[in-house]
Amino acid sequence: MAVSIEMLHAVPQQEVYSRVRDLIRRSNKVSVAVGFLTEAGVSLISSAITPNPAVLHSLVVGATTLKACDGLDQLLAVGVPSRNLKVYLGHTRPGRGNSFTKYHPMMHSKVYLFESDNQASAIVGSHNMTGFALAGQNSEASLLISGDRTDPVFDEIRSHVAAIESGSQQYDPTKSHAYAWWFRQLFNGYMYKVLYGDGEDGVEFKRNVVAIAVSNQGAAPQLGDIIYVEVPEQFKIMRALGEEVHFYVLSQLPQSVEQGLTQLAKCPIAFTGHVKGSNEDGVHQGRAEWIINDLSNPILQRTSGTVSPVPSPTEIQVFIRVDRLLHERYKYFFDVGKSWQPVYDDDAKSDLVVEPEIGDHFQRLNLIPAEHLPWKKVVDLAPTGENGEESVNYRELSPDSGRYFVLSRRRKPFESETQEPDGSQDDSAELVEPTAETELVRQIPSEVWFAVAKWAKENDKLEGWQRSISYSIGRKLANIESPSEKQAKQAVRLLATALGEAFEHDSLTSELAQAVHNLSR
Repeated sequence: MAVSIEMLHAVPQQEVYSRVRDLIRRSNKVSVAVGFLTEAGVSLISSAITPNPAVLHSLVVGATTLKACDGLDQLLAVGVPSRNLKVYLGHTRPGRGNSFTKYHPMMHSKVYLFESDNQASAIVGSHNMTGFALAGQNSEASLLISGDRTDPVFDEIRSHVAAIESGSQQYDPTKSHAYAWWFRQLFNGYMYKVLYGDGEDGVEFKRNVVAIAVSNQGAAPQLGDIIYVEVPEQFKIMRALGEEVHFYVLSQLPQSVEQGLTQLAKCPIAFTGHVKGSNEDGVHQGRAEWIINDLSNPILQRTSGTVSPVPSPTEIQVFIRVDRLLHERYKYFFDVGKSWQPVYDDDAKSDLVVEPEIGDHFQRLNLIPAEHLPWKKVVDLAPTGENGEESVNYRELSPDSGRYFVLSRRRKPFESETQEPDGSQDDSAELVEPTAETELVRQIPSEVWFAVAKWAKENDKLEGWQRSISYSIGRKLANIESPSEKQAKQAVRLLATALGEAFEHDSLTSELAQAVHNLSR
């Protein structure tokens, strides 16, 4: 009997879990290898496994996320033997000390093999065991191959699954956080590669405290002001109180610390500061113009001029002095501390080595990190540090703590030209007095700024961010609001550029046009 092949499906985004369940019910042995797995995906097919849990002879997953662990735990709960559930930790390349290459290969196959006494079927393609894939939310494509189980094509599929299984490790439910940590290293490696092209190039390895606050009083701290906050004792333990503070002031409280960090590129008010003193230095009463009572709800509030810290066994009372404006905007990176490290196979035969022709090709590409060198087989994950104390400390200083006062260990400047404020934030409270540019922009009617944005778009002039600023300033002036100093400077420059490209408007007088020209020099 010849094998038959069916496309799943001719139209993308069609569910396949009903087919998978039916195939499981008609099988006495099921073997699966997938890159990703989630509890949602497992739940879609578990009803077919529960009556006979041993039917799932082998399941290997490559991405060891917490969601994958949840799914594997669900299979254990319905009775699937633990020896049948495996994780594929893959390969990486050891560095100095405990370091290793985060951007590394992973097991990414998607193969489902269903066998009965005489027949076999296999789904081979892009479907992971996730809710999105099996329920038809992702756009996926796979082939369903069916026929006599002795057909050579099923021998090849069995060999593929067996090779993956032989390189995997039995799933250990007590290591779910270790597995998640391991995948996060891979994810961070991909993030650097995707965002920056060359691994971690361009990232500044500088520690600094990142503070996010909300001002709903229409004002913000001025240069020289003191801000009083109470921080976790981990800032002292990790020697972070001496680090520079990057302080950002938003107009609205974000839904989470992570969301707040995504808004910093366009935050119009930011400054740097340092810890001037704390109760650790014997300061029991001190000057402070501002206070944040709760770092989980960081509302800036004015004080009477002084505050009286109350000593706490788990918190440190600190006074932060506003030093200067922060002109750069950064993307910050956080670690929760290395509490795990890969354990490598000593047998060089398990190394992943690319074929010479492919290796030569990769070497000529000068890839960072290198992809032509061998990758070491990872066989386990071992804890580092005494009882994971360092990891706990870093977690308390990270966005996971829920506090808007965190310690960043790395940062990367945003490109200033693409990160100018677009008017989405309330920037009426600046740290400096209005400049000549601000005053000039106020004198130019809003319709001029709207016209510049429209003219630039229709004639493919100016950069996209400049058009956005021009429109935003028009909107602010129409609402009787003032632009920020940064917006005003960029507005004068872009208007001068537009005038040089023959832009004209009846409401822009020759005197205003000359003033724009003079200030843009």
